[in-house]
Amino acid sequence: MAAEASGRGAGSSMASERPAGRPPPLAWLAARHPQLVSARARFAAGVGLAILLGFLPAHVAAGIRERSAFGAIDSKVVAVQATADAPDRYDALDAFRTEQLDAKRSARTMIALTALLVWAAAGGGLAYVWFRRVPWDRLIGASAADGEPRGA
Repeated sequence: MAAEASGRGAGSSMASERPAGRPPPLAWLAARHPQLVSARARFAAGVGLAILLGFLPAHVAAGIRERSAFGAIDSKVVAVQATADAPDRYDALDAFRTEQLDAKRSARTMIALTALLVWAAAGGGLAYVWFRRVPWDRLIGASAADGEPRGA
């Protein structure tokens, strides 16, 4: 009952909370460029933003993980190479380098999979906010949110 008393009942819309005579915050955008506020344009913009902005945290996380994983492997190779002072140890270096190269490939695969998961999670979160939480009807007006210019 408290929701109905505050004007946020099941039947009320967020557009009705705006004072009478006051245009929506982005009404100027709907008036100048009606094609930019259509549902199709909002969908394309939301998908594009989710893909592009979801890539940023994935790329940063992959870069950090790659530096730390490859740094550990490289330091191990340098340490073993520094101790190789006899011909039999030099012969063993090729097998050791091959093992470490395989370790790098495995680390790169895991880093790529993790980056894809981060990308999907960040992009999905952004898409959720864009499509479900942004009150488009309040920002650009109810008729413009449906793809029709205001006053039509």
